[in-house]
Amino acid sequence: MDGMPPPSYIRILYMHSPFVATVPIEVHPLSSTLDLHNNRLINSLTDFEQFYGVVTVTACNFSASANVTYRWQLFHEGSRMHAFQTNTCHTTVHCIKDLFVSHVNGNENEIIAQFCRRSRIFHGMPTWAGSYTIQLSVIGRHGELLRVGSRTFESRPLWMAIIGDSFASGEGNPDIQRKGYANAQWINERCHRSGKSFAAQVFAEIQKVKPQSYLTYLACAGATVENGILKAKGRISQLEALESVATMRGRGPDVVIITVGGNDIGFSDIINALAHDSSRMDISLMDMRFFFVSHQLDTVAERLKLLGAGNVFIPQYFDFTKNQYGEVDASCIASREENTGAIPAFGSSLLKTV
Repeated sequence: MDGMPPPSYIRILYMHSPFVATVPIEVHPLSSTLDLHNNRLINSLTDFEQFYGVVTVTACNFSASANVTYRWQLFHEGSRMHAFQTNTCHTTVHCIKDLFVSHVNGNENEIIAQFCRRSRIFHGMPTWAGSYTIQLSVIGRHGELLRVGSRTFESRPLWMAIIGDSFASGEGNPDIQRKGYANAQWINERCHRSGKSFAAQVFAEIQKVKPQSYLTYLACAGATVENGILKAKGRISQLEALESVATMRGRGPDVVIITVGGNDIGFSDIINALAHDSSRMDISLMDMRFFFVSHQLDTVAERLKLLGAGNVFIPQYFDFTKNQYGEVDASCIASREENTGAIPAFGSSLLKTV
């Protein structure tokens, strides 16, 4: 970069200054969160390039005068990836895959290369896991070496994905409740995607033991296999989004939670029949829907296999026909609409099939 001395000079300067005082370097990952306004979710290629593998690096716990230059070097498994300088004791670099075009004998050959972009936070971890070392030389205004520092750390990011329907998105449980529900706030308004969903809370628990964790959260209320998961009208589907990020990362997600099938079998029609007119509830008419959906789910399973997903979890749909005491309960329906007559039969037949 402009104004930066040759790389060999930087390395010799660091290696041959054994009596220079050292400065500790702190390294902290900036992973996905479930914060409503600053979640850093990996829901697209743009998100991946901006957030995946991000760590902050600081060396600020010593007194430095003005006009000090910080010269940094990043190494991956012993090989130097990048060298740059800043005027602050905290910095950021983003190493990502990009596409370059090489002209050879008039032909354009696509070459996948690595390049680094400077930004305000240290985006040190590229798509590769492994051991990293950040080295620092602090240079005074007259070129004198003031401090040196070095920090080696492991980067093995975990990537989790949540896909499916309203069961996984957190429908009915917004991030911020509002009277009347209409003004409730969500991580994603269109899909009623909430940080309070059971799947999001699983991610929160994983992150407690694995701080460098990233979340792709695509579950959407109303999603079906044919409109949302495998395909989507007018937008990229959930699995297509996962596949694009997996291609950039070089492998599939480590963990996938998926809930699917409820909307495909006509879940809302069933609830409506149970609540308003149990005489219309004929379980035998559901057999054809189940037969069709079972083949759709086979297609979803095959796509997940091709994706290279590590661990795929498909939680059972909860039995909403009973409360925590095992009693038939329709209290979630407005009192004037309650009709519990068909619920026991529904619970003993349809839910078993699901």
